Parts: sequence; structure tokens; C-alpha cells
Amino acid sequence: LRGEILDIFTEWLGRQFQKVLDMISGAFGVSFLTTPRLHSVPWVHRWWSWFFWLAFGLLFAATVWAGIRVYTASAQPGRDMWQPLKVVGAALLSAIVSLWAADFLVFLFNSAGNALLEDALRAGGVSPGSAGSGRAVLGLMFAPDPSLAGRPLYEILIDKQNGGGFFLLVIVMTEVIILALLTLARHFLLCLLAVSAPAYFVGSALTARMEPLIGWWALTARTAGFQVVNDVVWVYIVRNRFAENGLVAPGGGTAAAPAGTDFVVSAHFIAGVAMGLLIYLTWRYWFV
Repeated sequence: LRGEILDIFTEWLGRQFQKVLDMISGAFGVSFLTTPRLHSVPWVHRWWSWFFWLAFGLLFAATVWAGIRVYTASAQPGRDMWQPLKVVGAALLSAIVSLWAADFLVFLFNSAGNALLEDALRAGGVSPGSAGSGRAVLGLMFAPDPSLAGRPLYEILIDKQNGGGFFLLVIVMTEVIILALLTLARHFLLCLLAVSAPAYFVGSALTARMEPLIGWWALTARTAGFQVVNDVVWVYIVRNRFAENGLVAPGGGTAAAPAGTDFVVSAHFIAGVAMGLLIYLTWRYWFV
């Protein structure tokens, strides 16, 4: 009787988790394994244009100010008198190309990620890039067979024949929801960086310092590039899942029988630890 009550409660809890996950699971299809191109987000280009024309006027004022500083520095031997104008020139060029350059970075990291994901995606029949593929992206990490990846995640996690149960449900659903929120935050931050780039470069021009300008490029590359970390973790989880079920060997290639996972532990355990590590890396990467 106690076991039946626990099963009923576990299924009810799973449904509640699934309701929350359904609202944000599209993040796994749209921006977990790949990053949407910035030009595909309508408000990004609109707001970038607005900031650019505002910044363009301020850059004219920065140029005048830089000219004054050059004239002043000419009377002080040993100083780089042209530094203010160099920064203004770099800021103007960066402001003009910022949106397209950021989109090019997204393209490069998507290409690198697709190279890593190709085999696992083909085996699972998944095409990331749409909200509808989010369920399959998640399901492949835990389903005993790729054909079952489209089922609601909670059904896969409570399936006792698949090693599921209450604790797996709670741990994995908590990790998945946190990862979905972090994925949405990463993409939103990338959009904000692109939109605010012209105003950011104006600050660099007015202070005649290259550091803020270089910092923007570095932060944008980091934000776009972290997707590759997601790709590596996801491929590792899926490969171990396939290996446990005899679909592929852990190091690649086809296994004739269940080959076992890395570290001789269950694929569920590997997935839980790997997702926890990914959450930790994301936290350390952005907030610490």
C-alpha cells in the first residue's frame, strides 16, 4: 500500500513538474544546443538601430573631445597623443559592425556545435532550432530508446522499467528547469549585448580607453561560445545513454550488445551528475 501511494504521489508530482517544464522546454529546442541568429529576433535589430543612431551623434561629440585631448597631449612629451582618436575610430567601426559581427560569432559557434552533435542528432532523429524539438532533446538523455524521446519527460523519469522513480524525477526535473532558465537567460543576455553595443562603445570613446571596447567583444564571444559547452555535455550524456542500451559504444561506433557506460555506472547517474556540473559551470562562468 505504501508503494502504491508513493507511485500515485510521484505521478502527480511529475505532472506538476511537467506543467512548469512545458512553459520553458522550448528553450532546449531553440537555444540550448544551438543559438538563434540575432537577426531572427525582430526586436533586436529594431532596438540596435535606435541605439546606433543615438550613439552616432554622441560619437561625433566624442570625436571633438578626442581632438581636444590630442591637442592637449601634444604639449606633454612621452604620451601617446593619438590614443583618444584611435579609440574613437575603433569604437565607431565596432558600433557599425557590432550586430553583424555578433551574428557571425553565433554562426561560428553553431557550426562548431553542429559538428559535435551530428552523429547523436542523426541517431535520435532530432533537428534542433525549433521550440517543438525541446522535448526530444531532453528525452534523448533519458529515454531507453530514441523512438520514445518525444514522450513527456516525467513519464520517462518515473518508468520503473527504465530505472526511474521518485528521486530521479525530483533531481532531474529540478536540474532541467534550472538549465532551461539559464539557457533563456544566456540568449537574452546575448541579445542585450548586441542591442546595447553602440552605447557601450560611446562610453569607451568618451573615456579614451580600449578596455571597455575589448571587454564587450570578449563578453559577447563568451556568451555565444558557452553553447559549445552545452553541446559537449549533451553529447556525452546521450552517448552514454545509447551505450547503456547497446545503440552505440561510449567512444563511438555501433555496439552489438549493451556496452555499458563510462565509469560503469548507470546512464541516469551520469546524466544527473553531468547536468549538475553544467549548472555549476554556468554559475561560476557568469556569477562568481
